Amino acid sequence: MSKVILALASVGGHNVQLRKLISNLNLPEYEIIYINASPDASFDDKKNISDCSYIIQDVSRDNVYLSLKTIFQIFKIINHTKPSFLITTGALPGLISVLVGRAFGVNTIWVDSIANSKKLSFSGKYASYFSNITITQWPELASDNVQYHGNILE
Repeated sequence: MSKVILALASVGGHNVQLRKLISNLNLPEYEIIYINASPDASFDDKKNISDCSYIIQDVSRDNVYLSLKTIFQIFKIINHTKPSFLITTGALPGLISVLVGRAFGVNTIWVDSIANSKKLSFSGKYASYFSNITITQWPELASDNVQYHGNILE
């Protein structure tokens, strides 16, 4: 059985940063399984998610009532794939994946978006309490439970 990394992001900038990060990792012993959170169940952007294994319901503070569906979808994916690691660049579906992943004993990594230069994102703030590793892309935001290792887009 191969080792699995789940890589989850919402569409847009979160997804761009996650894919840039994953492309710079040299992990031939791991199978990377991408999960995209999309607000549209029929989302089918072949250019950006051609290697996406799963598409889940996107959720935000504006439609938090959809969270139960997202929780259930992530629960099923983690239960099926049994990942060694879960890495996410957010947003709220990423936070949900961290919480569900931790419940399964999965090692979780949260990378806060480069767009958050003044403070951690709303989800990143909470992820810093639950994720095994929380990373910021701004040195000024590093703290006891938030690490800085540079930024993804450099």
